[in-house]
Amino acid sequence: MKINKLLKLQEVIEETKTPYDLHEIYQYFSKSQREWIDVGDMELTHFIRAVFRYMPEDIMYARYEDDNVLEVDND
Repeated sequence: MKINKLLKLQEVIEETKTPYDLHEIYQYFSKSQREWIDVGDMELTHFIRAVFRYMPEDIMYARYEDDNVLEVDND
């Protein structure tokens, strides 16, 4: 499901308005399509992948089934 549709659903469910900047301002450069895409036109799964791709490694961690957390050490 696309981000814009999810935001509209959230407006209905929570009876609130989505901030203007979340509808129109943010764009993402798609390397595969070689063009800028409005974030709202992205599927949720693709958006999550893009966010994780550009997230700094020092705040990333892996969680395992036993709930032990392995922190990334950049040193």
